[in-house]
Amino acid sequence: MTRPTNFVLFAAIVWFLESGSVAFGQSVGAPDGEVPTWLQWGTVKVHPSASYDYSYSEGAEATPGNPSNSSVQSVALGFLADLSSRWSADYAPTWKYSSNPQFPNSLDQTAALNGGATVGDCALTLAEGYSSTSTPLIETGAQTHQESFSSQLAAAQRLTDTLALNTSLGQTIESANVASEGVHIPQTADWTGSGNLAYALSSSLNASLGMSGSFVNEPTSTRLVGTTIVEGKVQVVTASLTGGFGWHAADRKNSLTLQGGASRQEYLQGGSGGPASPTFSVALSHKPYDNTTLSVSAGESENFSYLTGQTDIAKNVQFSLEQRLLGHFELNVGVGGTEAHYVASTAGSIPSRNDRTYFYNASLGLAQFLRRGAISVSYSRTGNNSNVPGFSQSPQQFDLRIGWSY
Repeated sequence: MTRPTNFVLFAAIVWFLESGSVAFGQSVGAPDGEVPTWLQWGTVKVHPSASYDYSYSEGAEATPGNPSNSSVQSVALGFLADLSSRWSADYAPTWKYSSNPQFPNSLDQTAALNGGATVGDCALTLAEGYSSTSTPLIETGAQTHQESFSSQLAAAQRLTDTLALNTSLGQTIESANVASEGVHIPQTADWTGSGNLAYALSSSLNASLGMSGSFVNEPTSTRLVGTTIVEGKVQVVTASLTGGFGWHAADRKNSLTLQGGASRQEYLQGGSGGPASPTFSVALSHKPYDNTTLSVSAGESENFSYLTGQTDIAKNVQFSLEQRLLGHFELNVGVGGTEAHYVASTAGSIPSRNDRTYFYNASLGLAQFLRRGAISVSYSRTGNNSNVPGFSQSPQQFDLRIGWSY
C-alpha cells in the first residue's frame, strides 16, 4: 500500500464517523463528549478511534550488526467498549507498511478486558490482555515478532483505617521469533504472585512491606546468545522481598517514593543460580508551576529475559520534563540511561553480555485539533554500546502522528 493510500484510508475513516452521513438508518455525527447513537446498545457504548503515523528511522537493525534506514507508515483503529460501570473491553489493530524489505510489513494487535467487583471490604480486579507486535529490539539486535497473553487477579483488602493488604496472582505466556537469525522461542509461561502490606503513617506518608515470587517455564528454544545460536530449556524461580516509603506534599506538587530489597533467582534447569542481588527504586516528582512537572527516577533490578535466556541485572536512571505551552500544546522531554548485565545461564561457556544504553527524546503535541483530533511530532535517539559484536547501535527516529477519537 502506498503512502498516499494509507493516509487517504485514515482520512476516509474519520470522515465517515464525523460527516453526519446516515449509517444503519441513524445519524453518525454526535456532539462533543458523546458517541454516535448507532454505537450504543443499551448500557454498552463503543468509543472508536483512528490514527495515522509516519516515522523515518536511521540505524535500526533488522539483523545484528547491520543498521538500515527505513520509513514506516501505520494506520491504527481502536474500539473501546464500556460494557458496564465496572467492565470494559478494548481492541486495536495496527497495520504497518515499511519502505525497507528488511523490515517486513506487519499487523500488530492488542486486546484487553478489564473489570472488577466488591465483596464486602475487598475490592477485586481482573485484567486480561493480548498483544502481537513486530519491531526492532536492542535486546535481540534484530526485527523481533513477539506474542503474549496475560491474566491478573488482584485483591485490595482494608484491614483497619491505616492498614491495607494487597495481593495479586498473574500469568503471562510469551513467544518470540527472529526469522532472520533462525531464532524461535516457543510459548514461555511465567506465573507470579505477590503480597503487600501498606500502612499510612500520616496523611502524607506511608510505608509498605511485601514479598513476591515467580516461576518461569520455557520449553526447548533456539535463541541467539551473544553471536551463538543456542538450543536449550530453562526453568527459573525468583523470590523477592521489598520495603519502602511514599511521601507527598500537602499541595501535591512534590512527591517521593523509595523502595529497596533483595531478589534471588534459582535455575532448576538451563543454568545456575547466584547470590541474592540488591534491588531498589527511587522516584521524585516536582511541580514548580501548574503547567510544569519535573521527574527523576533511578533503580536496580534483576529479571529473567526470555528473549536471551539469561538473567538481566539492570541499573537505570531517567529525567523527564512535562510542559504545557500556550494553553494548548504539550511538550515532553526525556533523557536517561541503562546499564544491563546479561548473566549467561543457558550455556556457561558463552561469555556474559554487558550493554550500556542511553536515550533522549522530545515530542510536541496539540491535544485538541479539529474538534476530536490530536497531532504530534517527535524525535528520539537511542545508543547502545555492547561488548558483544553486532549489538552496538545508535538508531534515531522522526515521527509524525495524527489521531482522532470519540
